[in-house]
Amino acid sequence: MNGFIHFVLFLIDYGVIWIPLACAMTAIPETRKTGMMMLVGLGLDVLFCDGILKHLAVQDLHTGAWLWMGIRFRLPSGSAAAAFTALTALCFSRESRFWKAALAIVCIIVFSGNHALSPTDIEGGMAIGTVFGYVGYKIVEVTERYKEKKK
Repeated sequence: MNGFIHFVLFLIDYGVIWIPLACAMTAIPETRKTGMMMLVGLGLDVLFCDGILKHLAVQDLHTGAWLWMGIRFRLPSGSAAAAFTALTALCFSRESRFWKAALAIVCIIVFSGNHALSPTDIEGGMAIGTVFGYVGYKIVEVTERYKEKKK
């Protein structure tokens, strides 16, 4: 039982839980559109946060601070960004069965053992996640309208 709890906390803490959830929702015809919104938003989130932002900045080996063009800053929390990306996509898709459970998981992530993170890290992750959740929603909506118009 103890190993199971650690596994669940690992999935929640690192934001890994959202990708399998989005894939499962994509496999179900009734929730396919919502799953695609989540996957697009999460993909953009990973691309921006881990692919672009971390490579623009350089970490000082002595202090651990991130530097960009001489400015010290903190990177946004990846787990908070992924959680808010998924929650925003679920809210905009009006998927009432899932967003309440997602909100509970998001609260666990934001208020849990992220003691190493400062509040600005979590707030930055929340802001970035909300933006990418909305962008994922809009991309899928525009694509769906384009497909229907083409028929």
